[in-house]
Amino acid sequence: MDKRGHQYKTLASHVLGNILQGHQAGQGKLQRRHEKLEEKQEREAIKRYRAKSQLEKQPEITEICRR
Repeated sequence: MDKRGHQYKTLASHVLGNILQGHQAGQGKLQRRHEKLEEKQEREAIKRYRAKSQLEKQPEITEICRR
């Protein structure tokens, strides 16, 4: 293989390496975004549960809300 062919081959491998690296970084970013969304949904569910249990403990508030 001549020198120019070798240069193209190494350039191509570097380009492919960068593309794969970028894809993996993108996947990690998506994974973190998904985990954050799940955590947010869990926190909201806990808030709803706590609010509901507070209302059950205080029936007079529930009566006022129903009117």
